[in-house]
Amino acid sequence: MTTNNSPHTPTMPRSVRLVAFDLDGTLADPFKDIAEATNHALMAFGCPTLPAETIKQFVGRGVRELMARALGPDRAAFADAAVVFWREYYERHPTDHTRLYPGVVELLEWLQQANIRTAIWSNKVDALTQRICAALGLAARVDFIRGESSEFPRKPDPALLDHVINLFGVKRDSVLVVGDSLPDLELARNAGVAFCGVLTGQATREDFARWNAPWVVETLEVLHKQLRAVHEGAGGASDRAAAPAEALGKRPLVE
Repeated sequence: MTTNNSPHTPTMPRSVRLVAFDLDGTLADPFKDIAEATNHALMAFGCPTLPAETIKQFVGRGVRELMARALGPDRAAFADAAVVFWREYYERHPTDHTRLYPGVVELLEWLQQANIRTAIWSNKVDALTQRICAALGLAARVDFIRGESSEFPRKPDPALLDHVINLFGVKRDSVLVVGDSLPDLELARNAGVAFCGVLTGQATREDFARWNAPWVVETLEVLHKQLRAVHEGAGGASDRAAAPAEALGKRPLVE
């Protein structure tokens, strides 16, 4: 765990009641599928393909920005058209290679048992987010799942997180955002909640240090151990909101 605490980001909560996860690079490794869709769109515009590791650094702020960066400044004006090709391919191949990181299932199952609410928020379009979470077995283990939609602005705007906090009736100082990139950290700061960075996705430890992230772990398995320690230290108490299942905010899965 890092110790370079930022005055703008709370450290580990004394009592955790809601954990809001990023999806790509945090719970799942989607980067090969994203890279294949991106290179498909690039080839449609006669552009050279890019290495998967390069494309990985463009992920996190929505597909339009991804394509604008992949096309480069000289062809960025074609980003909207390229998104059409990207989505056409990705909608047919969203989980060809995508897999959960080690420890995800165990962490989510423990959070359920500990009566700690969970949410997934992705800047990937909502229909794809729902499909991917269903295919990976996340939908049955997470209370609230939402991707990009017209209903709420994308990360790092905190409006959706504020909605989830109100939905579950938890205190802001008991909320933790977990993510692998700067938009996730910015979301936590904008919402005034705690943040934990994971090194499974885009950002390095050096990146998080430069951004003054107060808490960074190598893997979700490490986070699991640390959350258990916090929970047990707090006596395992729970104030889980008694919202009915139909009020949890999940949308129908897209077949």
